[in-house]
Amino acid sequence: MNRPLFRLIIEEERPKGWNMAADQALLECSPHPVLRVYSWSPDSQGRRPISIGYQDPWQIVPHHRSYVRRLTGGGLVDHENDFTYSVIIPQRHLESLQISVAESYRSFHQILSDALAEIKIHTILNTSHPTSTSAIPLPCFISPVPHDLLHPSTRQKIAGAAQRRNRFGLLHQGSVQGLNWSLDLKKTFALTLIHHFCKKWDAHFIQETITSEELSHTEKLCRERYDTVAWNQRI
Repeated sequence: MNRPLFRLIIEEERPKGWNMAADQALLECSPHPVLRVYSWSPDSQGRRPISIGYQDPWQIVPHHRSYVRRLTGGGLVDHENDFTYSVIIPQRHLESLQISVAESYRSFHQILSDALAEIKIHTILNTSHPTSTSAIPLPCFISPVPHDLLHPSTRQKIAGAAQRRNRFGLLHQGSVQGLNWSLDLKKTFALTLIHHFCKKWDAHFIQETITSEELSHTEKLCRERYDTVAWNQRI
C-alpha cells in the first residue's frame, strides 16, 4: 500500500479574505491532505485581523478591528500574533487515515502538542467543558473546550481550533497563541508539525505552493464570498 502524501504549504502575509478562501479552495480542489501555515496582512491601521466563526454574530467584533468570517465554527480569534494553520483532509482519505468525527479534534491537538514540546512549549489537553452560560459568544481563547491545549500550570489556553466536514472532506482551522511568532519560527515549526502528522499516519510530505486551479478558485471564493458584506455580516 502506498504511503499517503501530505502537502505542506507555507505562505507569508495574505489578506484576510484570501486566507479563508484559500482554505476552502484547498478543501474543494486538493487531491491530497494539506497542512497550510499562513500569516495575515495588517490593515490600514497596522493591525492584523480577527476571524469569527460561521455562526457568530458579527457585532461581537470590536468596532475598530477588521475581521473575516470563517467556514468553520468556534469563536472570535485575534490573529495579531499567532501561528495560524489549517489541515485539509479530502473525503477519500478520511477512512484510510482512520480519522473519526469524534476523535479528529483530539487527535490533531495531540499531534500539535507533541510538536510544540519539541520547541519547549509544554501543553496538556483540556478535559473540562465550558462553564459560561452567557448568550454572547466568548472569544475563543477565553473559553476552552475539550481537547484544546492548555498551559500545564496556569491552565491558560494556548491552542484552539474549529472544524468543518462536508462532502469534500475535513477542514481544521487552528491557532496557537502566546509566543513571539516570527516568520522564521513559523517556518521552522511548520516543518516540525508536518513531521509529526506524517509520523502519526505513516505518510510523507512535499513542500509546494497552491496550484493554478486552486489559485483561480481562491480568487473566485474571495471575490464572491469572503470579501463580501453579505458573507461577513450574514448573521
